Amino acid sequence: MVAAIAGAVDTVAVLAQIEFPFEVDSDSRISLRFPAFRRALRNAGATVLANTASEQMPLLRFLWSLRNPILHRQGLPGYTLHVLGSGPDLSQITLNEGQLELLDALCAQRGESAEEWGLRNRDVKGVSPSVEPWLFTQFLVSRGIGAIQRLADALADDCHTPKNANSWTPEQREAIRRFRLLSGFLMEGR
Repeated sequence: MVAAIAGAVDTVAVLAQIEFPFEVDSDSRISLRFPAFRRALRNAGATVLANTASEQMPLLRFLWSLRNPILHRQGLPGYTLHVLGSGPDLSQITLNEGQLELLDALCAQRGESAEEWGLRNRDVKGVSPSVEPWLFTQFLVSRGIGAIQRLADALADDCHTPKNANSWTPEQREAIRRFRLLSGFLMEGR
């Protein structure tokens, strides 16, 4: 999920660089995360995308703090919590202090709390802050999809192309709505 969202964001950056060509040091520098890339986009005429990407920076910073450990290391650490005398064991994903600060910054920008995202153990001595995987995933996927949509719409604006041009029938829209409800994922922008 993290890799897919990051990949979609980077795909928007690649498409923008193709549409608004400018020199970059290397392909690894084609990313909406980098201020120099956003400046070059603005100079090339993609101001709506560059500004939208700047607005999405708290999410992108947090996403990349998760992306690198998942794709380039062993993954995110976690533990299983055994509570005596209660229901099933609870899996938790631990966050390091940097990730926690980035999550707090993202939540502050959105007017949310990290606890809504499933954060637990923020101030427990000797225990790393952790998130409940299912709730955390719902929020991250929902916010990631919303960001990708905003970035794609911004690129469409800069390219003077229609946004959301599709031919969904009312039945298809209803099927998508039902799937989103049944999947349990929160709906962005309801």
